[in-house]
Amino acid sequence: MSRLTEEMVIARAKQSDLGLIKKLNCWGSDLTDVNIIKRMHGVEVLALSVNKISTLAPFEDCTKLQELYLRKNNIQNINEIGYLQNLPALKYLWLEENPCCERAGPNYRSIVLRALPNLKKLDNVEVTPEEVEAAIRNSGPQQADDDVYEDAYEPKQQQHPQQQQQLQRSSPQQIQQQQQQQQQQQQQHQQGYPQQSPQQQPPQLSHRGSASPLKEFIHTPTPAN
Repeated sequence: MSRLTEEMVIARAKQSDLGLIKKLNCWGSDLTDVNIIKRMHGVEVLALSVNKISTLAPFEDCTKLQELYLRKNNIQNINEIGYLQNLPALKYLWLEENPCCERAGPNYRSIVLRALPNLKKLDNVEVTPEEVEAAIRNSGPQQADDDVYEDAYEPKQQQHPQQQQQLQRSSPQQIQQQQQQQQQQQQQHQQGYPQQSPQQQPPQLSHRGSASPLKEFIHTPTPAN
């Protein structure tokens, strides 16, 4: 574990007062702990690419931060971007080549832009107003790559509590027979009535620390019982 110390900051920034530092470049320094940045309230540019930083929490109070470069670090959870939501001056973010980007899948840019719609550049690619509008418009729940189950979104047939107890006491052969009977009844019912699609409940998202919840962004489905 390598910690960014006050001595390192002063040596790099050539400024002894941390609150007055505007720019800091610690590219490729093998850093894991950068909590001292919480004391740098006036910082505007942070170049911290090619390190081992695993959380964005140290940046949440840098309200004057305009540019944040974190390429090739160890950010695992895309929800960490919630720590950046209260940074009104942030315009340039480079988060590429972190594990969270691959885990978020093809919706990665949309997820980030919904949380940070004021960005001008993301991963060295210009952000257009049309892209932001599309990201906000398509703000429904997205599927993450983690813990994907094949039957996670299959509608579950509601059963009466008495039926559930009977299934629990039944043998595998009896359960199979009961399921076949239920399928036959359902098919007969569908012949007389049009089938209606079940309504999906909105997903719930857990977030780390004091990060703002991004409830519409990532949905990690619960394994079906």
